[in-house]
Amino acid sequence: MLRLGLKKEDEWLDLVHGVRVKVRPYSTIIALRAREDAHLRSVAMAGAPDPELSFASGVAVAKVAIIEWEGVVDDAGKPIDPTPELIGQLMDLAEIYAVFFIRYLMPSFLLDSEKNVSAPSPNGTTAAARTTACRARRPAKSARKSSTRH
Repeated sequence: MLRLGLKKEDEWLDLVHGVRVKVRPYSTIIALRAREDAHLRSVAMAGAPDPELSFASGVAVAKVAIIEWEGVVDDAGKPIDPTPELIGQLMDLAEIYAVFFIRYLMPSFLLDSEKNVSAPSPNGTTAAARTTACRARRPAKSARKSSTRH
């Protein structure tokens, strides 16, 4: 069963250190636009380890999803508008990224895991199934041949 409770409106997420970000609702479009990120593509093409690829994916999503923020200032203390480059810099802060991941990305992963109670088997219906029957002690006897023809 899939529970459809997808958010349709932009929302504010409180991160840490007085930083808030306004994000678009997570959707397939957000995920597809994130895949177009040049840095994410270069990390993927380089065959980076999973943690690095996961981080690059999260940053790419943030660059697409964040449309406004509060509590982010330049060196002079003046508020600045979010740009993809500045969003990338913000996500480089471990605490910020961790909270963004938990509050924005995790709910989409939980929804994804809800979609299918049991994942499809890779090669047929029982390829991934664990054997539950015990081995037979001896081979089964052959069936008797019928003397009548049909």
